[in-house]
Amino acid sequence: YPSFPEYVRIGQMILLADGTVVLSVTNVRRNQIDCQVVSGATFSSQKNLCLPGVKMDLAFLSDADIRDIKFGVDQNIDIIFASFIRTPENVLEIRKILDATANGKHVKIISKIDNMEGVNNIRTIIDVSDGIMIARGVLGMDIPLDRLPIAQKNISSLCNLSGKPIICATQMLESMITNIRPTRAEATDVENAVMDGADCVMLSGETAIGNHPVEAVKNLHILCLAAEKTNRTRRLYENIKESMNLMEKSQAIAMAAVSISYKIRSDIIIALTTTGKYKIMLINLAPSMP
Repeated sequence: YPSFPEYVRIGQMILLADGTVVLSVTNVRRNQIDCQVVSGATFSSQKNLCLPGVKMDLAFLSDADIRDIKFGVDQNIDIIFASFIRTPENVLEIRKILDATANGKHVKIISKIDNMEGVNNIRTIIDVSDGIMIARGVLGMDIPLDRLPIAQKNISSLCNLSGKPIICATQMLESMITNIRPTRAEATDVENAVMDGADCVMLSGETAIGNHPVEAVKNLHILCLAAEKTNRTRRLYENIKESMNLMEKSQAIAMAAVSISYKIRSDIIIALTTTGKYKIMLINLAPSMP
């Protein structure tokens, strides 16, 4: 980004690698930025960079991004996880490219919320997206730390009420990159995310570069199952049901299936579907049983 120095001021903080490295700008030149390390750490290549609170005037999709999208469609991908979504127009720009391809109309778009502008526009972004991911690592660099848990809960609730899948990501079991067991705080974080309505909790470094990837997945599985068995998920279903305006016949059938399953204390719901439509409707109602 040749114009990057134009957005930087002396004294400004630059965050790297989800904020594990903090730099303070000491001098800005035409094509160079000098910084002092405020908080250092060891990190690998291809890590993220953030200027907190700064909106950079960059094109949302580069030529390389467009080529990558078209290449993915040619490989029969099912989903695009789109980073740096700030407005609903960003999502529609991707959708326009997908719709212009031969096989792209079926491809789903999961919008990653990783900046303040995306949080502020979350309702309209949800409307045009097939699902939402809360990218807590990058988002936590762009908004105050005390606002991150509130944003996570609000976004989860809005997605639940809209019937859109919500994914909670980043540092779910971060300590298991090196440790064989998660911390108590991580266990609480995972179960709270599920009870707040998350449809998916995602591991990244734990399985990509961690020393105990299988144990991380097993622990995450145990925590999710425990959270799904609580009464909180039943209350979540009731809230979703009350918020829905009736409705297509298929939605009514899905709602009846979940309601009956609770009444007879069913252990499982089996959906016979060729397109996956009923399965998605059932999942969106957040039943506690698989």
